Parts: sequence; structure tokens; C-alpha cells
Amino acid sequence: MEPPLPAEAYASPGRLTSLSLSPDGTRVVALSNEGDQTTVVTRPVLAGQWTGALRSGDETFRIGWVNWAGNDRLLVSVVFASRRGYVGTTETRLLSIRPDGSDLVNVLRNPPGGGVLPQYQDSVIDYLPDDDGRYVLMELPESKGVFPGVHRVDVRTARRVMVQAPMKDVHHWKTDRQHRVRIAVRRTGTTVEIRVRDPEGSAWRTAWSFDKADDMVWPIGFGEDPQELLVTAPHEGRRAVFSVRLDDPALKRTLHVVPDGSRPVDGFFRAGGSGRVLGAYIRASADDTETQIDWWDPAWKAQAKALDLALPGRVNRVFGVDRQEQTYLLNSRVKGRTATFYAGDRRTGDLFELGQSQPQLARTGFSERRVVTIPGRDGKPFTATWSAAPASGGGTPVRPLVVEAWGGPGSRANTWLDLRNEFLVSRGYAVLSVNFRGDVGEAHSLHMAGLKDWGAAMQQDLDDAVQWAVGQGLADPSRVCLFGEGYAAYGALMGALRAPGRYRCAISLSGVTDLPDLALYWQSYVQGTEAVKVNLGDTWSQSAELEAASPALQAGRYQVPLLLAHGTADRLVPVEQSESLAKALKRAGKPYRYLPLEGVTMA
Repeated sequence: MEPPLPAEAYASPGRLTSLSLSPDGTRVVALSNEGDQTTVVTRPVLAGQWTGALRSGDETFRIGWVNWAGNDRLLVSVVFASRRGYVGTTETRLLSIRPDGSDLVNVLRNPPGGGVLPQYQDSVIDYLPDDDGRYVLMELPESKGVFPGVHRVDVRTARRVMVQAPMKDVHHWKTDRQHRVRIAVRRTGTTVEIRVRDPEGSAWRTAWSFDKADDMVWPIGFGEDPQELLVTAPHEGRRAVFSVRLDDPALKRTLHVVPDGSRPVDGFFRAGGSGRVLGAYIRASADDTETQIDWWDPAWKAQAKALDLALPGRVNRVFGVDRQEQTYLLNSRVKGRTATFYAGDRRTGDLFELGQSQPQLARTGFSERRVVTIPGRDGKPFTATWSAAPASGGGTPVRPLVVEAWGGPGSRANTWLDLRNEFLVSRGYAVLSVNFRGDVGEAHSLHMAGLKDWGAAMQQDLDDAVQWAVGQGLADPSRVCLFGEGYAAYGALMGALRAPGRYRCAISLSGVTDLPDLALYWQSYVQGTEAVKVNLGDTWSQSAELEAASPALQAGRYQVPLLLAHGTADRLVPVEQSESLAKALKRAGKPYRYLPLEGVTMA
């Protein structure tokens, strides 16, 4: 029996990530990861080697994303931690380069008159294909403003012209397929308005208005017809896709996709350049860990069937298409093995291998993963992903269990490959990743149950998940540990606090520990007060409840050891949150270990 791979193999990011095709389908760009270095690399589709165009200098800056602006121009987002006055920030910058790395341009330059540069400078909302990548549409606030307008930016010269002026309380804009600004997302307090206008540029009008904690209608993209808008909206307890005619005063919704309990919509697949929606990401069954494309386009549906026939016994997923829809990118793998990337030519039927996602793991198999549905004690079921090594010799072994709290409002577990979980499985543990309430992708009613519910029913989901695993004979009830990151780390910490007899330990990575202090931190940012109201409620009238639900303020009650780790440059959850809990545990004489991660950030 071969020894397990070293931990470093599981800590490395994918060798190739973020692959995309040039608009004409002749070249591919990707991010290549080696140790702490990330390099933008390109190559011809048909043949040739990957060549570097731009490399991240050190841990201070990281490359966030890369995309084609045109056939001979790349856009690269750079992310770094900074400060503005006394407030820690995450900043982005947008660079423009040629595929060979030459002619580097900082797309946003210092404004005239000494104005303030925007914190986020990589919000591209549309690529203008008729100009071969010279121009993009970007959301940018004025030098002394807060709310963004829309600018037509020349990515070769950094010159820009405003095409849509900022509007009070409008935080986001969307364009139609003809590249006209047609949607404005306006937030006032906890209310969201979706405002629209006609293709001719008439006055703005409100199409839908809703409270963020209630049912919402959300635009996802226009059809070929500039009056047809695809939206997601509630339908029988879940979210479904509808088409709406904007020239219909009643805004009647026509049901387009209904994700039943086994086929939730996870997003939408579009052709590059044109933006045409070709299908929706779904799961084929309730216990399926694979995300598939439900093709709406008949030609692409036939293409997907042809690929499955050509590559039998593999999971094949198209994930990129050029503007003419003739060249595509394919992720293909045998279940339980690392993926191989291909470029395909629909005209000839040829496939060209581009590389592997995780070559350092090629010799090892991955865990058996399946989605399970767990009954919640309040009648609301939720899902989790079970990961364990394949059983040998028959029977179902009872394993020590790591319960991974995942999510909270705005996230959901990725059920294909989590290298952290694979490392734990390689060491003999089973992992149960719980999509507890508040997760995007769960039933709409379950998601709404998660807001303003810190430390309450969310932790019940974790307890119910453990009870399920023990009841199924899968987990050793005396060897259960909780783990979480960010918001989910809060769930792990509170789970160990509320039910110490159920867990042997808890692990928090960049966790929330002090809700009143977090509220003050959020309020130092633009729109932070509204975020506090939506996620925490009225901090004045609910101060006692928030203190009772704060691990750092309840440290003396812990009966199990805690492992805390936190990036010192984190801007999503400030490092002071973990430091406060570590100090409180030390004062209370409780067992713990705190690992500050120098220069590391979650955003």
C-alpha cells in the first residue's frame, strides 16, 4: 500500500485554473500556480506550449482573475490588502496586457485634480466585441463620489468616457445584448429596487421592489430580443427562472426552468463574447455531487451527447465557448481522479489536451462523495456532502468525523473537489460538509430562515447532521470535531459552545467571534449600517442576544479545546476577532492554540 501524499500536495492550488478562450477561439489563457507564485499563461489552441505573460510578484499582491478583452488583449485583476485612513480595505486594480506580456497598461490612472481613486477598479460589466477588445464598460464612481456610473474605457490608453451617470443609491448596472445600459440595482436601507428602461433610453422606472429578507426578483440576463429579460424568482419554495417582457406593463412571468428538489439551478452557462445563455447548471439527482449543464440550445445538447460517446466512463463538462460557438473548453475526468482540460473544435471534431488541474494528485484517488438530505428538527430538511475513503473488504466502517460547517447567507458547498477535505480523508477521517441554513442554493425558505439567526437554528443543523451520521452507523460519536471558515467558523465555535458533549474539539479559520464588535467594523464601510440591519438586526435592542451569541464573550463556557487560525491581512473578518477569543480563552484558562497567518487574507 502506497503511503499517503504529503500535506503540501493538498495545500497547493490547481496547476491550471481560470481557463478561457479568446473571442476568435484560437488561443487559451489560464492562471498557472507554482508554490506561492501565480502566472498568467497563454498558448495556441491547436498546438504549442504555455508561455508566461505576467507573474504575481509576492504574497502582497495576488492575481484575482484574467479574461480576454479581445483577440490580442488581456485584462488581469490584481488584489491586495491596504488601508484608507484607519480602515483596512481590500483593493483591486485592473491591468491590460498583450498575450506575450508586452504593453502593460494600468487601466485606471490618477484622476485630474488630485481626486481619490476607487477602491475597486476591476468591475467590468460588458466587453464591446465590435472594437476587438479595445473598449469595455466598467462601473466606476467619480473621484469624490460613492455610487458608480458606467464608463466606456479604452484598455490600451486608459482613456474613459462616462456613458451612464451615477444615480443615488444605485450600486450596480447591467447591459443588454446590444451593450446598452438597461438595468439599475438600487438599494435604500434594506429595500432593493430593480429599475429598467427601454432600449431607446427612456426614463428609468421601477420594475420590482423588495426587502432583501423577503422574496426577490433578480435579473440574470437579456435574450436576443432586447425586451426579453431572464429573472430568478420564488416558485413553490425554491427559486426558478422566468422570462419577462419589459414592454408588458404587467411584467408577466413565463416559467422557463423549474428546479425541483433534485435539480436546483446553480448558475447559467453563456457563450463568450456574445453572452448568449446556452443552458443552466443543475444537479441531476438529489444525491449527485456533480454539477451538469441543462442545455437549452438543441445543438449544444447534441454536442454534449457526442462528447460523452467519445469519452465514455468520464464526467465531461463544457465550460467555455468562443464567440462563434465553434471552439470550446472541456473539463474531463474519471470519477475520483484529477481532471484533464481539453480544447475542442466543433468543425473537425478534434480535441487538444491542454493540461491537468491537479497533476500533483494524479497518482491518488479521491474520496467517495455523495449529497445527502438530512431532516432538520424544525421540519426544514437541508443537504450535506459526505466524503470518505472507499470501503475495503466490505461493510461500512465507523470513522472519526469532521463536520465542516459551510456557508451562511451567500455561499454554498462545492461538492466536486475540496482539497482540504481530501487531505482529511487521506488521513482516515470522514468529512460531512453541511449546507446549513442561510446557504445560497438551498430551498428559498431555508435560505431566508438563516438571516438574523446567528447562534440559533443554524447550529441545530450541525447537531442534526452529527445525529444523522451516527444514526446511519457512519461516524464514531466519541470522535467528532467541528470545522469552519469565516462565517462558517462562527457556526463551528457556537456548535462546540452549545453542545460540548457532542464534539471533541472545534477548528476556526478566520472566524467571527464577537458580534457587537463585528457590527462596529461593518459600520465603518459604505452601506455597512444596512448590512448590519439585514444580517444582525437591531444591535441596540438586541445587544443581550448578540453578546450571548458571541464566542469571545462566552469563552469561560468552553469545555473542549479550540484551534484558531486567522490571516493578519484579512478584510472580510478582521484578525481582531480571533485575537479577542484567544485572549478571552487565555484569561479563562481554557485549552486553545492560536495561529496568526502573517499577510494572509480571505479577500
